[in-house]
Amino acid sequence: MEEERMSIEQIRALPKAAIAQKYGCSVQYVRKILQGKYNLTTLRSKQIVKDLEDILKILERDTNVEN
Repeated sequence: MEEERMSIEQIRALPKAAIAQKYGCSVQYVRKILQGKYNLTTLRSKQIVKDLEDILKILERDTNVEN
């Protein structure tokens, strides 16, 4: 994630409040990590990015739902 930034649409789609609650931090902290305003120097920030990338993969993968 350090090399490529997420788009605004991708950032909006992610559950920032749930991740913030999981890691005991603020939504603003999660948002700033996503925007690339913080370096990923702590274990917590790296874990947050990993979780958000996993969620984004789930949201963006193709699904074939037939009725």
